[in-house]
Amino acid sequence: MHLENIIKQCNNGHISEENKKVLLGYIDTHESVLDESLFFIKRLTKAAAIILNEDAKCLEPYLEKIFVYHGEGVQKAEELGVKANSSSRIKTLKSHLLGHNNQFCMALYRQTDDVFWAKEACWQKEQAIKMIIEIADLSHLFFSWMELGASSLVVYDHTGDLNYAEKSYSAYQKSMKYVEKSSQKISSLRGLSGLVNLVLNDLDDDYHLLQQWGKRSFDIHLNLADISGMKYEKDNAFLDAIDNLNHQLKTISKNNLSSKKLYNLIDKLYLQGKEIIKFVDDGGSLFGDVQKFMGDALKLKGDVCETTGLHYLTAMNCYNDDDDLENAAECALLSTKIWQKLYFCERKKIFGEKWYEAQLVYTECEQKDSSRAVGM
Repeated sequence: MHLENIIKQCNNGHISEENKKVLLGYIDTHESVLDESLFFIKRLTKAAAIILNEDAKCLEPYLEKIFVYHGEGVQKAEELGVKANSSSRIKTLKSHLLGHNNQFCMALYRQTDDVFWAKEACWQKEQAIKMIIEIADLSHLFFSWMELGASSLVVYDHTGDLNYAEKSYSAYQKSMKYVEKSSQKISSLRGLSGLVNLVLNDLDDDYHLLQQWGKRSFDIHLNLADISGMKYEKDNAFLDAIDNLNHQLKTISKNNLSSKKLYNLIDKLYLQGKEIIKFVDDGGSLFGDVQKFMGDALKLKGDVCETTGLHYLTAMNCYNDDDDLENAAECALLSTKIWQKLYFCERKKIFGEKWYEAQLVYTECEQKDSSRAVGM
């Protein structure tokens, strides 16, 4: 089959092996496509994108060449646009060429590990989005914003440049304005979840940024847990939220903050934990994780009080019921110390009973651990 017919018929998203050989043969022998029509270049690069998704390895020798093809197509579109007074059809073709080139830039990044290509992918997609908005082709905006979010996340991960983290955050947020079904919103939130988890793990000494990204993490993970219909994804969203709260708590404890600033931050984190616990089922290790975090937050403030002790005691029982002996023993020991101190200060019978309960669980956990070790 003639190449022109092949690329015209590839709109079904698949190219046969025989047709693929013809297409690759053309690419192998052509350094430039400037002599071709704009419509030919658009179809050719679209066919190449299909092959990239189906069999990326066979395109590895030609990735830079296809990147150039896209650029030449954009150049031709701009020249034609001037002559045609920037018709919407020409703008649409240009936006498609810019958008598809994002895929080839990312393929080049994966091939070379050169962050230049990931940055170029962001630039190409940003230009495509501008064109899409200009021609009001809104059906493509969800996926375009998602791709920009993913490309920007890669750049941030490679460089640590928070400007790209912000670019990624903004893109994923904007993608949610164009969702057509709940699964798309979940995809946006998953992208955001991966981003905030990464950023928070990198923040060590800037408590203002820690607050900002911590609040984003809290909102994103609660939103994700709320919209997901699958229990494991809800639980994972809550786990991510709690892990990030714990990371923030440990980070601010290492910074030389004034007591006022420290306590203010702890109070905000504690309230977020309090909000999470409304949505988590009683019992089980997840409920225990939230209770332990809340106990740790109050302990960091120096609050040796009944509330702190109850958080640790509840966490202890949750972990013990799940046979998580290590965490159960840790919470039992923390709880024991608190109830012991409260009992000696106030001599209330209830505090003595809590002390005994925590001490008993701690002893049992230690004995179980010892017997398991002997059994091994």
